[in-house]
Amino acid sequence: ILKSVVKSIHATTVHSINLLDISLLDAGKLSVSLEPMTLADVEKATREITEKYTIGAERKGVKLISQIQVDKDKKIEVDIMRLRIILENLLENAFQYTVKGNEIKITVENTEDKLNILIGDNGIGIPLKEQGKIFSEFYRASNARKKLSSGSGIGLYMCQQYIKAHKGNITFKSKEGEGTTFYISIPLKKLVQSI
Repeated sequence: ILKSVVKSIHATTVHSINLLDISLLDAGKLSVSLEPMTLADVEKATREITEKYTIGAERKGVKLISQIQVDKDKKIEVDIMRLRIILENLLENAFQYTVKGNEIKITVENTEDKLNILIGDNGIGIPLKEQGKIFSEFYRASNARKKLSSGSGIGLYMCQQYIKAHKGNITFKSKEGEGTTFYISIPLKKLVQSI
């Protein structure tokens, strides 16, 4: 019961942050608190999130595959709270629309200049004709509304806004009935060259 209460409070808090950020965005005042940290810090946060979802995955009969391999000493400027919200939102969507016996995969890695995150599932997917609207404010795909009537439709919209505020990019590939994969890239902090 206590776990359910904590989960509910957390979900309400995240939803409240998203709504507040939407009002700031509308006023042209959305800002994220970018702080310098290492990819080791990002790895730690990601592992905490995936460990939290592992229990739920086992109960639902969904396999959660996590592959995290980063150059721990590389630097990045990130708002870790909002990065957590992004990851949790995408994982939450994946769990809501993936049925027993299927799998969800999260991959975190980096190149020389970018942090790359992939979150994919083999759930209901997004209808092709609706894919252009998926990042729109308050929009939910028709098959998502049929499967789950609740939902605000602001999660993916805010994910995109948060990632833009990190000077990053989010894209996706999806096929109805086969699943969806989201791809996130956030630039790493450039090293200052000494002369």
